[in-house]
Amino acid sequence: MPLIFAPGEHWEYGASIDWAGEMVARVNNLTLEEYMEKYIWEPLGMKDCTFHPTSNASVMEKLTDMSVREGGLTMFGTSDSPNSKVTHTDETTWNLETKDCFGGSGAYGNVVEYQKMLHSICADDGKLLKSSSSE
Repeated sequence: MPLIFAPGEHWEYGASIDWAGEMVARVNNLTLEEYMEKYIWEPLGMKDCTFHPTSNASVMEKLTDMSVREGGLTMFGTSDSPNSKVTHTDETTWNLETKDCFGGSGAYGNVVEYQKMLHSICADDGKLLKSSSSE
Protein backbone atom coordinates (compact mmCIF):
# COMPACT_ATOMS: atom_id res chain seq x y z
CA MET A 1 0.00 0.00 0.00
CA PRO A 2 1.30 3.48 -0.73
CA LEU A 3 1.86 5.89 2.15
CA ILE A 4 -1.15 8.06 2.92
CA PHE A 5 0.89 10.51 5.01
CA ALA A 6 4.56 11.36 5.26
CA PRO A 7 6.19 9.67 8.28
CA GLY A 8 5.71 11.74 11.43
CA GLU A 9 3.01 13.99 9.95
CA HIS A 10 -0.09 11.95 10.75
CA TRP A 11 -1.20 8.38 11.42
CA GLU A 12 -4.07 6.17 10.35
CA TYR A 13 -5.40 2.81 11.45
CA GLY A 14 -4.70 0.01 9.01
CA ALA A 15 -6.65 -3.10 8.13
CA SER A 16 -3.92 -5.61 8.99
CA ILE A 17 -5.54 -6.88 12.19
CA ASP A 18 -8.84 -7.31 10.30
CA TRP A 19 -7.04 -9.56 7.83
CA ALA A 20 -5.39 -11.46 10.70
CA GLY A 21 -8.86 -12.10 12.15
CA GLU A 22 -10.06 -13.34 8.77
CA MET A 23 -7.06 -15.65 8.56
CA VAL A 24 -7.81 -17.11 12.01
CA ALA A 25 -11.43 -17.70 10.98
CA ARG A 26 -10.54 -19.37 7.67
CA VAL A 27 -7.79 -21.59 9.08
CA ASN A 28 -10.15 -22.84 11.80
CA ASN A 29 -13.23 -23.10 9.54
CA LEU A 30 -15.20 -20.91 11.97
CA THR A 31 -16.37 -17.33 12.01
CA LEU A 32 -14.15 -15.07 14.11
CA GLU A 33 -16.98 -14.84 16.65
CA GLU A 34 -17.25 -18.63 16.87
CA TYR A 35 -13.48 -18.87 17.32
CA MET A 36 -13.39 -16.21 20.02
CA GLU A 37 -16.38 -17.78 21.79
CA LYS A 38 -14.72 -21.20 21.85
CA TYR A 39 -11.15 -20.22 22.67
CA ILE A 40 -11.39 -16.91 24.54
CA TRP A 41 -14.81 -15.93 25.85
CA GLU A 42 -16.05 -19.34 27.05
CA PRO A 43 -12.83 -20.40 28.85
CA LEU A 44 -12.80 -17.07 30.71
CA GLY A 45 -16.54 -17.02 31.50
CA MET A 46 -17.14 -13.96 29.30
CA LYS A 47 -20.87 -14.12 28.53
CA ASP A 48 -21.51 -10.59 27.25
CA CYS A 49 -19.25 -10.47 24.18
CA THR A 50 -20.31 -10.53 20.54
CA PHE A 51 -19.78 -9.02 17.11
CA HIS A 52 -23.59 -8.92 16.66
CA PRO A 53 -25.07 -6.98 19.59
CA THR A 54 -28.65 -6.98 18.28
CA SER A 55 -28.70 -10.76 18.73
CA ASN A 56 -27.54 -10.54 22.36
CA ALA A 57 -30.01 -8.80 24.70
CA SER A 58 -27.55 -8.59 27.61
CA VAL A 59 -25.10 -6.66 25.42
CA MET A 60 -27.79 -4.37 23.99
CA GLU A 61 -29.08 -3.33 27.41
CA LYS A 62 -25.60 -2.25 28.49
CA LEU A 63 -24.67 -0.08 25.50
CA THR A 64 -23.78 3.47 26.50
CA ASP A 65 -24.23 6.77 24.72
CA MET A 66 -21.42 7.99 22.50
CA SER A 67 -19.63 11.29 22.02
CA VAL A 68 -18.52 12.77 18.73
CA ARG A 69 -16.13 15.51 17.74
CA GLU A 70 -17.81 18.49 16.08
CA GLY A 71 -17.02 18.98 12.42
CA GLY A 72 -16.82 16.29 9.84
CA LEU A 73 -14.75 13.29 8.96
CA THR A 74 -12.01 12.91 6.42
CA MET A 75 -12.26 10.28 3.70
CA PHE A 76 -10.30 8.03 6.08
CA GLY A 77 -12.88 8.29 8.89
CA THR A 78 -10.75 10.51 11.12
CA SER A 79 -11.79 13.93 12.41
CA ASP A 80 -11.17 16.75 9.95
CA SER A 81 -11.03 19.07 12.97
CA PRO A 82 -9.06 17.24 15.70
CA ASN A 83 -9.10 20.21 18.08
CA SER A 84 -12.85 20.84 17.90
CA LYS A 85 -15.27 20.31 20.78
CA VAL A 86 -16.49 16.82 21.74
CA THR A 87 -20.27 16.64 22.18
CA HIS A 88 -22.70 14.05 23.52
CA THR A 89 -25.00 12.11 21.21
CA ASP A 90 -27.86 9.75 22.02
CA GLU A 91 -26.47 7.24 19.54
CA THR A 92 -25.09 4.13 21.22
CA THR A 93 -22.80 3.08 18.41
CA TRP A 94 -22.19 3.69 14.75
CA ASN A 95 -23.01 0.28 13.32
CA LEU A 96 -25.03 -2.28 15.26
CA GLU A 97 -25.80 -4.36 12.18
CA THR A 98 -22.80 -5.94 10.53
CA LYS A 99 -22.57 -9.34 8.96
CA ASP A 100 -18.79 -9.60 9.27
CA CYS A 101 -16.50 -10.01 12.27
CA PHE A 102 -13.41 -7.82 12.10
CA GLY A 103 -10.30 -8.54 14.16
CA GLY A 104 -9.48 -4.85 14.50
CA SER A 105 -12.88 -3.59 15.62
CA GLY A 106 -16.50 -4.54 16.00
CA ALA A 107 -16.56 -6.73 19.09
CA TYR A 108 -18.94 -5.57 21.80
CA GLY A 109 -18.61 -6.30 25.48
CA ASN A 110 -18.23 -4.53 28.78
CA VAL A 111 -15.26 -3.48 30.85
CA VAL A 112 -15.68 -6.34 33.35
CA GLU A 113 -15.56 -8.92 30.56
CA TYR A 114 -12.55 -7.20 28.99
CA GLN A 115 -10.82 -7.16 32.39
CA LYS A 116 -11.19 -10.95 32.56
CA MET A 117 -9.17 -11.25 29.37
CA LEU A 118 -6.49 -8.80 30.53
CA HIS A 119 -6.26 -10.54 33.89
CA SER A 120 -5.78 -13.94 32.29
CA ILE A 121 -2.92 -12.64 30.16
CA CYS A 122 -1.23 -10.67 32.97
CA ALA A 123 -1.70 -13.46 35.56
CA ASP A 124 -0.17 -15.93 33.11
CA ASP A 125 -2.86 -18.45 34.09
CA GLY A 126 -2.47 -20.47 30.88
CA LYS A 127 -6.12 -20.11 29.84
CA LEU A 128 -5.34 -17.98 26.77
CA LEU A 129 -1.58 -18.10 26.34
CA LYS A 130 1.08 -20.55 27.37
CA SER A 131 3.94 -19.13 29.44
CA SER A 132 6.28 -20.07 26.60
CA SER A 133 4.40 -17.66 24.28
CA SER A 134 6.30 -14.74 25.76
CA GLU A 135 9.72 -16.25 25.22
